[in-house]
Amino acid sequence: MHDVRFHSSRFRLVFLLSCLFIGGSGKLDLLAQNTSATTTKTGTSEPPKSPSYYLEKYGTLPVPAILNGKDHIIIDGWIEALERGRIIKGVTKQGAIRYRTPEIFHLEPISQKGYRINGGGFQGQISPNIQLSVGNSYVFKMKHSDQETAPILIQAPDPKTPNSMSPYKGFELLNNDSPDKTLWITPTQDSPEEMEYSIFGHQVISRGKITIIKTPDPEAFIEDPIHLQVIVYPHILSKHYDLCAEGFYSKEIKANLSLMDLYSAVVAQFDAKEEWLRKVQEQDDEKHNLLYSHTNPTPLMKQHEMSELKVQLLETRKTRTIDENGHVVDGTKYLIKYENSPDVNIFLKSLIRAESRHNEKIRNHLKIPDTTYKTVLWHIKVGSRSMQQAKRDRDAFNHFLAQFSGLSLEHAVNHEIEEEAKALVAMRRYDEAIKLLRPYAYPLIKLASIPSHFGSNRITNFKEPVLSFLRIILDASKTETSYSDYREFYLTQHSRNQI
Repeated sequence: MHDVRFHSSRFRLVFLLSCLFIGGSGKLDLLAQNTSATTTKTGTSEPPKSPSYYLEKYGTLPVPAILNGKDHIIIDGWIEALERGRIIKGVTKQGAIRYRTPEIFHLEPISQKGYRINGGGFQGQISPNIQLSVGNSYVFKMKHSDQETAPILIQAPDPKTPNSMSPYKGFELLNNDSPDKTLWITPTQDSPEEMEYSIFGHQVISRGKITIIKTPDPEAFIEDPIHLQVIVYPHILSKHYDLCAEGFYSKEIKANLSLMDLYSAVVAQFDAKEEWLRKVQEQDDEKHNLLYSHTNPTPLMKQHEMSELKVQLLETRKTRTIDENGHVVDGTKYLIKYENSPDVNIFLKSLIRAESRHNEKIRNHLKIPDTTYKTVLWHIKVGSRSMQQAKRDRDAFNHFLAQFSGLSLEHAVNHEIEEEAKALVAMRRYDEAIKLLRPYAYPLIKLASIPSHFGSNRITNFKEPVLSFLRIILDASKTETSYSDYREFYLTQHSRNQI
């Protein structure tokens, strides 16, 4: 599942924890109420708002990522309206993400003056004031030699010392003051409104200012998104049912079957199909042809008085399909051998008419004027071309899956925030840890259905922040000093054995 639903007055987070662990069905329902009421938490910190508030605030924020170890991308979320409420999505129904490229500033260090900047609307200005918008992402690039000797440092007002600046360490800022890595910032609503940038370790006369625009024009950075397939399970499952519909399956596919077990089952189906075709071809000869049909030929053979010398039923195979309502439908396919002779033509015409009820391609061909039954027989003929087509189908399937053997999406933020949150938890300051992690974890919820691995290949590290966030909420819910809604959440889910 790829959706997170929320409503204006109450919130229902449809979050597949099993997607986090096994990629299957089962869901975690978090019914949040207005938490402005009195809580049991002691102290002066502000009680948490409803999850819908935080999802609305952070859920659609773009997720910065490194694609395949080299390309900087931003993964977008979007909102779709329903009859009741709305849905935040991060993955399409086809299993693809939508991404775009971040805005890039090219930096050249100028001694004691800061940086000359090109790109992002600048043309060689030195230490200009820069505006960054929530909803977009920005990469500051420079030559490797310059990066080693003059890395960029971004500072923000120090809350502990008025009128002073200190290196900013927010999770949305990656590689700040790093001498060998590219700096990348993806602002959130919690980012400081004003920051400064300069050359780390240098005495710079002029520092550049950075302003964060918290409510940007939504049209300001619209570009056509690129689609990238990231979820392969539905495709493999679809191929499984395609092969079942042809009569090739050895076992029932159970719900929540692991990705690699499902893949292994489909490989076995391909093997079974090719082995069957090899055996079938041994029965092919110059005087006869073979058909593989949904239509039982026996009643037609009797109707047209066809002897087994003319038409012969060689084999029946059980099939399985899924109808429009998702129900399993069992059926049968028939391997038919017939003689190449004129008196069999009447039987073949009847067979084609009957088969058109099951085969849409045949049905469409018969609608074309002057179409003869011989021109549509090839849809159900079995021969050397059948084996070639089977191999092409397998090659196409393997080619599609090959992209997942090397696919990687690395969450490009400062993950040190998790260590900071753990330190707060160790001091039992749960509310501070949760507040710290909200903008870090909420944007990733919409991407929870992306698998962490495909075989031995690790695809994403998107789930770890969400899991860390959930664990801290659960830890907080077990304490007597926690907010009542944390405890209610834990008790409700614990009683359902959801976690």
